[in-house]
Amino acid sequence: MADTLDKRKSKGASTWRKIYAPSENLLSRSRESVNVYAVGLFNTGAAYALVVPFAILLRDSFKARRLSLDLEGYITLLGYPSEWVVVAGILLAEFIFSFLIYYFFLLWVACYRRVGAVSNYVFLLLLVACVVVTRLAVFRAVFELDIHPAGRLTCNIQMVLLCMKWVSFIHENANKVVHPWHKEDETGPAVWYAGQMEPQIGSFSSYVYFLFCPVLLYRDRYPRKQRNFRKAFGHLVEFLMTNLIGYTLFKDFLLPQSMLLDDLVTSLLRCLFLGCVQLHLAHTCVVHGWMNMSAELTGFADHNFYQDWWNSQCLGEYLGKWNPVIQEWLKTYFYAYLKNWVPRAVALLAILVLSAAEHDFLIGTGMGFYIPMYLVEYGLIGFLLSFKPPLGKQTDRLIMCVGLSLGTGIQMAIYLTELVARSQCGEASSSWFEGMWAFECYRRVNN
Repeated sequence: MADTLDKRKSKGASTWRKIYAPSENLLSRSRESVNVYAVGLFNTGAAYALVVPFAILLRDSFKARRLSLDLEGYITLLGYPSEWVVVAGILLAEFIFSFLIYYFFLLWVACYRRVGAVSNYVFLLLLVACVVVTRLAVFRAVFELDIHPAGRLTCNIQMVLLCMKWVSFIHENANKVVHPWHKEDETGPAVWYAGQMEPQIGSFSSYVYFLFCPVLLYRDRYPRKQRNFRKAFGHLVEFLMTNLIGYTLFKDFLLPQSMLLDDLVTSLLRCLFLGCVQLHLAHTCVVHGWMNMSAELTGFADHNFYQDWWNSQCLGEYLGKWNPVIQEWLKTYFYAYLKNWVPRAVALLAILVLSAAEHDFLIGTGMGFYIPMYLVEYGLIGFLLSFKPPLGKQTDRLIMCVGLSLGTGIQMAIYLTELVARSQCGEASSSWFEGMWAFECYRRVNN
């Protein structure tokens, strides 16, 4: 028995060379470990930001000599309840299709055990086709059904996350089939995953939990805790309030009143001044509010959804701390393989371009038009600045903060200018594929 186990261990040691060890295991981590000063700074900023909508409400009410609520603007952004029924139907279809991916994988397992590696290429092409077709189907559906901006953005973001989860589930479980291992092994997955993975293919219930919990790396077992609906409700309030504050700032402070030069310059200066504020609001809304709410509802114990990105000294550090969930997926399933074929700088550029293009696509679905702002700011300028020699911790942090604030402000100014140009000059013919209208509209208005 001992000889058999030794042979299996020696065989496993050579097999694991084909598999990459996970870069990080999931732990029971709480957001209470964040720097106390940062928490105080966030609470102070949130308190000031909460005053903004009420101050604008008082201003509009004083001008109108009655209580003035801009319900039409919020309905335009969020949509009517009937539209959210359509959004719920699209989201339900996305999850139903995701359930079928599990049985698609089981079909591959059966074919692999019968015909061997030949089935790998066929099913890989089918998986790529599934990702492309579902992405295009959701993209077209939200525009064909004339869904509101928030609904379009929600459906497309959820589809992207589900596709990333498909890749992780299939990758981790395919390794179990192609390179089988045992719990008694002293190397390989038996040690790497710290008991979070089993040698057998993951169950359907584990897969379903994986689809709903806020993580992109598949494991058979996750660190769990008791669900806390009270905390989940608190994070939901944070999510909704940051949306309210962000929309109010856009509508009343940042949006150009017209395409006249004076209004455009005023909007640009305000966007540059409030760029860092909007960056914090976006992070609090999605990464802090929504992901922590999902963790509380699903009992997911690892709350390492972000780190102190405001102390970053370079772009790579900032991206890793802004959203470690996304970065770990890119590092595990993209960068780890790509760096063996191309230089590390090229692999880094490929990740920046992929992430930037995806962000541009998602923002474009919400705004209704496509402008490659992230590709320019992160894929080009950010990549070039990543080779800047270090100038000292404090200096590098200051440069990053200034760059993020200016980059976010310029990005907002261009998006809002295009939005106003399409509303004033684009008429009904403007579409997602027609490019920018701002230059032509500016020429019409100012001539």
